[in-house]
Amino acid sequence: MVTDALEAGIGQFVILGAGFDTRSFRLIAPAGAKAFEVDLPDNIARKQRLLEKRFGQVPRHVTLMATDFETDDLTERLAASGFEPDASSMYVVEAITQYLTQDAAQRLFSFLATAPAASRLIFTYIDQNFLDGRDLDGWESVHRKWSRRTRCGPSASTLRLSASSCAGTTGPNANRSARGTTARGTSKLPDGT
Repeated sequence: MVTDALEAGIGQFVILGAGFDTRSFRLIAPAGAKAFEVDLPDNIARKQRLLEKRFGQVPRHVTLMATDFETDDLTERLAASGFEPDASSMYVVEAITQYLTQDAAQRLFSFLATAPAASRLIFTYIDQNFLDGRDLDGWESVHRKWSRRTRCGPSASTLRLSASSCAGTTGPNANRSARGTTARGTSKLPDGT
């Protein structure tokens, strides 16, 4: 989908909850498009350290944005980072909505609703019934694993799954960026930097 958007002339991409996603480095930056990777401050700091250790710098077409969806204004943060709100964009919203409060999710979708008509969206979500442990349709073992991993159990589906909401645990936000892929096998960034 990212390649299709690049071929259609979309020149900026916003990856929300970027974690260790590598599309910005493998696909977007080499095409000369801009990528804005948005995630929690700890996740962005870790990614930046790893990129700088591996490549000496973050690719020039990639902006890492430390942002808390619960407290930060995404529109203001993107504008301050050089995002052009009137330009067609692709938004990647994968595996983050289950970590947001309802208010934060509504703010996120209100922001996305302001995108120009030619913009695109990649979106995943987890149904509230799964989060609550209802109507699991054969996914009981997955729900048990998810509940154990969050250490908060099904009642945590009020959505703000973070260190502050799960007493005595680190919550899934602390480890969220560890899932995914990392760039390997090259000492040079794909965009030539």
